[in-house]
Amino acid sequence: MQDKQNSLTIQMYLKTLYGVNVYRANLLAQKIGSSYNTKYKDLPDYKKDLLSQTLSHVRKQHPGLDADLKLHIKNTIYNLSEIQTTRGIKHRKGYPTRGQRTRSNAQTSKRLKIL
Repeated sequence: MQDKQNSLTIQMYLKTLYGVNVYRANLLAQKIGSSYNTKYKDLPDYKKDLLSQTLSHVRKQHPGLDADLKLHIKNTIYNLSEIQTTRGIKHRKGYPTRGQRTRSNAQTSKRLKIL
């Protein structure tokens, strides 16, 4: 696994983190002063350290990366179902929550009843 991660570009390496898209990966690559097409294994050690420091700084500013983001989404869904909003009820029943049609579509989600 480590060899596979080392052969990735910076952009692809950063996209393996939950919550990092192409745009944010390119911004992080610019912040450390590298091109997003540079291979991660070709980065000098000081730039790898700078990248990890930048990621930790971004995590402190915006707790929307990796495990923090997953926990935030889980807590939001739990709170919606606790106060019995329409979205919370639909989450609990496993129905689509963003206004999609359920009469003729969404049979799989209705059948699975996730949550």
